[in-house]
Amino acid sequence: MLKQTDTPETVRLSDSINDEEIKYVTVRKTLIKEWLNSLDIYCELEDVPNIALLGSGGGERAAVGILGSLHQLEKDNMLGSLLYMCGVSGTTWCMSSLYSDPDWSLNKHCDEVIKKLKGPKVNLSKIVKWLKLRKEENQDFNLTDFWGAFTASYFMKEMNTRCLSEEAHRNHTNPYPIYSAIELEHKKLGCTKAVWFEMTPHESGFSGLGAFVPTSCLRSRFEGGTLIEKRKEMDMVLLQGICGSAIADWQRNIAEVLKWIWDLLRGKLQRSMLVSLQG
Repeated sequence: MLKQTDTPETVRLSDSINDEEIKYVTVRKTLIKEWLNSLDIYCELEDVPNIALLGSGGGERAAVGILGSLHQLEKDNMLGSLLYMCGVSGTTWCMSSLYSDPDWSLNKHCDEVIKKLKGPKVNLSKIVKWLKLRKEENQDFNLTDFWGAFTASYFMKEMNTRCLSEEAHRNHTNPYPIYSAIELEHKKLGCTKAVWFEMTPHESGFSGLGAFVPTSCLRSRFEGGTLIEKRKEMDMVLLQGICGSAIADWQRNIAEVLKWIWDLLRGKLQRSMLVSLQG
């Protein structure tokens, strides 16, 4: 299995998860086994159930919803059962914030995320700085960059520029995270095996096709399964933009953008009318 610092020459083709994920999951299962023992439930390690928390899409509502689910699981002493935590769209936005703390404590960090969600938006200068840096460094600058910046600053109220592969060597106190995105072109073609693209701290790829690359190579260029250009890995801001499945629906994008513009203009018009009346 390639380490995150290695440069792969080819895409890994396999129907199995990678060795590093297997190691993480095995250690995580020992913790779940201890949790089961505390409830007077005893079993062998190989019999520990594979339980995953699957979060839905739905933007800010999904982000808040997954926080509520985690909070209730903690109250019911069920968090210890989770082997995986998986999500798409708004759920991944919340996950990216939770996992920013290597040893996140649910009670503490959930409160911090909620405080951020209720707090002020990110300063415009930080957003512009990130977009300018993306534009200067990369050839693939596009609408997804704007969507990621908007998601991070408007919904999650933070511009977290760490990379997902940085979590590859963390301890096993939390469920193993899987971020999911929709591959638009294959979705249009009805190719179900290549619709879902999954990203983990160790590898990313199409589980339906059994094709993976190290997550440190997200954004690198491969041709015919062979690496042809190594690029800097995308950060969490861009990853949030890619995972936001709303970007895959062009008609909805237009409707949402028009609504934001209208809300902005309406707010300015109302303030202008108020000033006129007061004058």
